[in-house]
Amino acid sequence: MVTILVILVCFFLFFKFKNNKVSYSTKNQEETTKIINKEIQQTLKNDTDGDGLKDWEETLWKTDPNNPDTDNDGTDDNSEILANRNPLIAGPNDFLDNKVVVVESTQNNFELNQPLTQTDILSRELFAGYVALKQNNQLGTVQEEQFINNLITKNLSADINSIKKYTLDDLNILQDDRTEVLQQYATQLNSILNAHTDIEYDLSIVKNALETKNQGELKKLDSNIEVYKEVQKELLRIPLPYKITAPHLEMINTFADLINDIQKMKLIWDDPLIGLTGIRGYTENEETLRKELAKITQYLSAKNVITN
Repeated sequence: MVTILVILVCFFLFFKFKNNKVSYSTKNQEETTKIINKEIQQTLKNDTDGDGLKDWEETLWKTDPNNPDTDNDGTDDNSEILANRNPLIAGPNDFLDNKVVVVESTQNNFELNQPLTQTDILSRELFAGYVALKQNNQLGTVQEEQFINNLITKNLSADINSIKKYTLDDLNILQDDRTEVLQQYATQLNSILNAHTDIEYDLSIVKNALETKNQGELKKLDSNIEVYKEVQKELLRIPLPYKITAPHLEMINTFADLINDIQKMKLIWDDPLIGLTGIRGYTENEETLRKELAKITQYLSAKNVITN
């Protein structure tokens, strides 16, 4: 079972990545991001027993976050780790075998003959790098930044799913751009896009699921997916003036991408890394959707067509 800790660490990596790669333009997104980021940052700072080892680090090492000296050998947990000693075994002959520790989090998968999830792989790489940074006193330094950036580039860039992409042949294109045709298109487009404005924001659903630790909250995403599929079908059927085919087609394919992203977000509990790639893709594709809609609106406005 993947722990909340791994999810939080994944989100921590995401927000470091987001600061450089993703821009937000709506108040709803910004507020959601701030709330999640604040929760994560506080979690990463907690050190309940004051031994210098953060609570999330204690979870990685399986030490007691309420006891500064888990093995009761007179040396606190953090000092033992820095000295390359095992904080779970009383010293002095408790030298740490990093290879054994690194694979502990994924050992159950091997015992059950199950393939490693993307999160399992990330966890092993993350912990191996963390141990090296910790013992070389490099946490919070440029070396940590480089390690995280390399980890992100390797693990968060690839897409594992193939997505059906539509072409111009799938559209109902009209060789006509008279004002009345454009107005009819604008009216139908507004009707399609505004028909489901009451659905709960997808990222808010994920945020609430994490905050309440209630995996059942993610089931709400299923109904949203059905809404997006219906919107996509309606956009494919709508009579389309030929001058707007490019941004209209891009909108349709972006909805396909959003559906794929939400499917990934639903895996945030079982495979947090896949859920993380879904969140990253979602924010990027949502921005693409706004840009393409803006192109259509700009064209229609230039033709003196009412778009609202």
